[in-house]
Amino acid sequence: MRESGLSDDRRLRELVRRGAAGVAMLCLLAAGTAAAHEFWIEPERFRPAPGAKVPVRLYVGQYFKGDSIPYLTGNFERFYYADARGAENFRSVLGDDPAATLATRAPGRVWIVLRSTYFDLRYDKPGEFESFLAREGIDHLVPREQRGKLPVLETYSRCAKSLLLAGKPAPGAAPDRAFGLPLELIAETDPYATAASPEFRVKLLFRGAPLAGALVTAFNKAESDKRLETRTDASGRARLTLDRWGVWLVNAVHLFPAEKKSNAQWESMWASLTFERP
Repeated sequence: MRESGLSDDRRLRELVRRGAAGVAMLCLLAAGTAAAHEFWIEPERFRPAPGAKVPVRLYVGQYFKGDSIPYLTGNFERFYYADARGAENFRSVLGDDPAATLATRAPGRVWIVLRSTYFDLRYDKPGEFESFLAREGIDHLVPREQRGKLPVLETYSRCAKSLLLAGKPAPGAAPDRAFGLPLELIAETDPYATAASPEFRVKLLFRGAPLAGALVTAFNKAESDKRLETRTDASGRARLTLDRWGVWLVNAVHLFPAEKKSNAQWESMWASLTFERP
């Protein structure tokens, strides 16, 4: 399996100028994500005080374990935060790691949102693509007669979001909202409600419409080898039992035929949602 599209000569030269650590991370990113699609946003604190500055890291890996990746402008279309005052793009410098710093401007809920650019994968070995489909619970999306032909070309992108709470939420405020990501997980249970039950409800949208039958997985950072799984119902909703406190990562993947202009057979989108249960 080979991956392309993660770097270009200009960014590589810039990271060389900025130091060997940046080059090493870029190489790790290019070599590692082919086997580890999961991507998530992880702020240093999920419940900062209003006015606090919070380092924000971007991670790629598996099972909520991964490597922090630097701020690379060619890797995303948008990377911003939103709060009661509106939305604001992060103003990081190429190669920054942590990738951004969040300055909480107002009390209440804060969202960090990232929409990536597109990356390409090429599957050359027999059974490799089928293993990927089974692992991500999307094998039902590829007809049997379309499997087994090599190579398989896939293009993919990421839709990541993180939920934070600065101080107290506004009375009656919804725990989450949609930001127009093409594949988006939306929390319908407030993770910051101290009296919350273990049941966590989430809705999955694909291009603004509920996505039924999609596998939704969840990991707790303190017990990342334990993977919780469920599937969305006809309304795109899923219920997970989050049986411990701490930082959580919720993931979903969708696969569909790629547009002809991409030169790939398949396109996948990867949604992630991070938050903390107090």
